[in-house]
Amino acid sequence: DFDQEPRSLAIAPSGAIAVSWGGGDDGAPAEVHVWDGEKLVSADCGGLRGVQALAFSPDGSKLAGAFLGGDVALWSASGGRVLRARSRHESLGQVVWIDGRRFAVAGRHVDRGPAVVIFEV
Repeated sequence: DFDQEPRSLAIAPSGAIAVSWGGGDDGAPAEVHVWDGEKLVSADCGGLRGVQALAFSPDGSKLAGAFLGGDVALWSASGGRVLRARSRHESLGQVVWIDGRRFAVAGRHVDRGPAVVIFEV
């Protein structure tokens, strides 16, 4: 039971669904939840603000997120955080997997403009 509007959504090849809430200008903490069809798992967002986009890896074993503030997070399918990184952007708005080991995030910065950053895991 959630009382906020969802911010982003991703669907894995297996049918698992990831949804994010909160963490925007309202001051609510960011939340990411994954439903695998049997159980709901909360991903470790620990202090991240404003999930802008989510994307599952091609095999569905990892979930990447792009955040306000220029943060990037990567979780395992069980919700444990594998990576947290900060880009040089003030905000990230998109995330897409290139293949099973690389994903790209797109963002913007007032002074540096738009750019794409690629992460390898």
